[in-house]
Amino acid sequence: MIEIILFAFFVYLICKLPEWISNNRTSPPGYHKDWDKSNYDIVTKGKDFYHRQNLSGEYDIPNKK
Repeated sequence: MIEIILFAFFVYLICKLPEWISNNRTSPPGYHKDWDKSNYDIVTKGKDFYHRQNLSGEYDIPNKK
C-alpha cells in the first residue's frame, strides 16, 4: 500500500514540475512578459503549451526605449 502512495506522489511531482518552474520564471533584464499573447495561448492552446513556451522565453519582449 505504501508503494502505491509513494508512486502516486512521485507521478504527481513529475507532472507538476514544469508548471512550478514556469510559474517562478522571470524575464531577463531589459525584457518584460507579453501578457496578451500568453493569455491568448492559454485559452486557445492550453496550459501545457503555455508552460513550454514560457520556459523557452517565447513571451519575453524587449522594453520600449
